[in-house]
Amino acid sequence: MPRSHNPVLRTRLKSAKLETVWSSAPCGFKSHSGRGTLGTGLSALKFNKSEHYFINMIENIIGFAAGFLIAVSMIPQVIKSYKTKSVEDVSFLMLIIIALGAFLWTIYGTLIKSLPIMVMDGFAFFVNLLLIFIKIKYRKK
Repeated sequence: MPRSHNPVLRTRLKSAKLETVWSSAPCGFKSHSGRGTLGTGLSALKFNKSEHYFINMIENIIGFAAGFLIAVSMIPQVIKSYKTKSVEDVSFLMLIIIALGAFLWTIYGTLIKSLPIMVMDGFAFFVNLLLIFIKIKYRKK
């Protein structure tokens, strides 16, 4: 084991068997790209180029699928509110909190350069803004 003031155990997949590697990342794992990560997920492991491409593709597919489902979950409410012109049962505070959360996720996705997070949470933010607009437009005075 190499000398290190703060050893962090990292595992990588090599030739279908696990091999333990030590690195000195002060607050998390060092990924194969050199960026520090928390060591969770497949991207924290080290793969060869073809494995990395495949893993990256799987991560993006899962990210886009999850983001898509979350983003479109509010569309039925948008359609119902628009058709009925009734938004009494929709909490304004909930819409603000969800929109703020989606906005912050979009910023986070931009900072870590994650296309699924940027695109899907940007879309979720837009859908929530639509609901907020409908809530303001059709509220009873």
